Amino acid sequence: MISPTSSANDEGRRGRERRCVASGETYPDSALIRFARAPDGVVTPDVASKLPGRGVWVRADRESVELAARKGGFARGFKEQVKVPGGWPIWSKRCLQSAAWISLVSSAAPARSL
Repeated sequence: MISPTSSANDEGRRGRERRCVASGETYPDSALIRFARAPDGVVTPDVASKLPGRGVWVRADRESVELAARKGGFARGFKEQVKVPGGWPIWSKRCLQSAAWISLVSSAAPARSL
């Protein structure tokens, strides 16, 4: 289990820290998944952290994602009402798998030489 931390990340540089809307605890952004609000108000996972607009961060585990959905963490984080897609158990599992895949691919990418 990942615990809250304020120490430096693995590379020795200080990483960004974000607050999880489910637990209220602070974690390095590498331990969280960013969610964005689509123009139609639907909560959308942003595993690459590139979508525009306000982001809401949730710890990258199924229980935290489901807790944020059940307890209104997304609406509180976005400061407005949002639509949470149906089928949360399947959706949260796919979201976590996507985040794990992107993390794996980006860390395994070979360095390019010129």
